Amino acid sequence: MKEVNTLERHRLKDRTLSFISQGMMAIARRRPDIFMGLFAPILDNFPIGVYCTDLQNHEVIFANSVFTEMFGCKSLRELEDFYRRDELYLHSNDRVGWLQRVSESGNLLPFVVQLKKTDGTTFWASDTAAYVVYNKRGNPKSGIKLIFGFLEDVTLQEKEKKRLEYEANRDSLTNLYNRRYFQAKGQEIFEEAQTNGLPLSLIMFDIDHFKSANDKWGHPVGDKILKRITAIISSTMKEDDLFARYGGG
Repeated sequence: MKEVNTLERHRLKDRTLSFISQGMMAIARRRPDIFMGLFAPILDNFPIGVYCTDLQNHEVIFANSVFTEMFGCKSLRELEDFYRRDELYLHSNDRVGWLQRVSESGNLLPFVVQLKKTDGTTFWASDTAAYVVYNKRGNPKSGIKLIFGFLEDVTLQEKEKKRLEYEANRDSLTNLYNRRYFQAKGQEIFEEAQTNGLPLSLIMFDIDHFKSANDKWGHPVGDKILKRITAIISSTMKEDDLFARYGGG
């Protein structure tokens, strides 16, 4: 019950911050100058990371203290150096995809991505951004390309999500994939093999006299047998092989 309440609190906070962020984003898109002048002092104490970057000059125009600290930086200058080295993203393709999506659509719905800190550790973050082409007053062709965004650390939520996914797809005794996952993934592998004309093998086996061992020495011994056989076979499997426990719990 405690875990559920914690997740509910996270969801409520996310919805509240999303509502506030959308309002601020609307102002940022129409009048970036007013947004920066009016909200910058307030945003420095905002509970999630807030930033503004110049795409053309590849520089950070504004970042509140939460955003700066997320990356383990002590100052905006340190953050900007880190940003210019393109070291924020764990996977460089994520940055390319992010820029493409936000540039094409003008805004970006929460985009969950894995980022890096200056010390090399990683964290999961939810990024909501808006792409703005800002023309300075009196110079309609200035066309400064800005991105305003809100960044929230969602590492705990991602870990909980992965834990639940793992438990849903795994056999609790052997940690092998369970029947449900095997049927879904197996169908996917089968269709891919058919489409590409690739050879595919399927092996299904059981353990001789396993019921007798359970009856004679009890289920704890039977569990040890299953785990031992799982370990032996797993040691021979290739990375892209699919190994599952089709029967059992």
